[in-house]
Amino acid sequence: MQAETSTGAYQSGKAIAPVARAAGALVIADTVTSLGAMPVELDKIGIDVAYSCSQKALSCPAGLSPFSVSPRAWDQLLNRQEEGRSWYFDLKLMAQYYDPPHAYHHTPSPPLFYAMHEGLAVIEEEGLSARWARHRAAGEQLVQGLSDLGFMPLVKNPAHRISHVAALMTPDGVDEAELRKCLMDRYEIEIAGGLGRLAGKVIRIGIMGPLAEPDRVKFLLDSISACL
Repeated sequence: MQAETSTGAYQSGKAIAPVARAAGALVIADTVTSLGAMPVELDKIGIDVAYSCSQKALSCPAGLSPFSVSPRAWDQLLNRQEEGRSWYFDLKLMAQYYDPPHAYHHTPSPPLFYAMHEGLAVIEEEGLSARWARHRAAGEQLVQGLSDLGFMPLVKNPAHRISHVAALMTPDGVDEAELRKCLMDRYEIEIAGGLGRLAGKVIRIGIMGPLAEPDRVKFLLDSISACL
């Protein structure tokens, strides 16, 4: 998982991919949160299969899951002898749907594809490097501003943080649930709390797409400061 949102931790896959390759295994990456806001670099890292979503950093409506399959993974899939366990996401069946003989598999939603096309056009117009830099700058602005208010990043090393999803420990004496309620009641801003063992201890904030702008981040910081 490249961008693990419950902790705000980022891992590119550079550590696991060579080991997996040496063992003859395929590398599958969850890029649900990273795609569109951070480098994914499938070929450079050695990721064989990757899947993502349309509604996060791509800033499109929910409902589509873009994915990528390397030639190595596709060859292994084609040479597999046993039947797939699920008709729902059988890639060989889906390939026959999108390419000849175009055998029916499911009914797509044309508006979602139009929306994805426009969302990708916006990204292309901005440029990937510029988009990554914008999300990184907004994330740094958010973490610095919250640190000034007494919050502490859960992931200490900036190189290991998701640039556009911040997970921070709340200051002593601050009830994170009350803080989140105040933000919603006063400003109609929704941020997330912690999960599992982090429940009640951290806040989690995503700033993606149009939210990753200096004025939007400043408004959020001012709102949190007022609620504190």
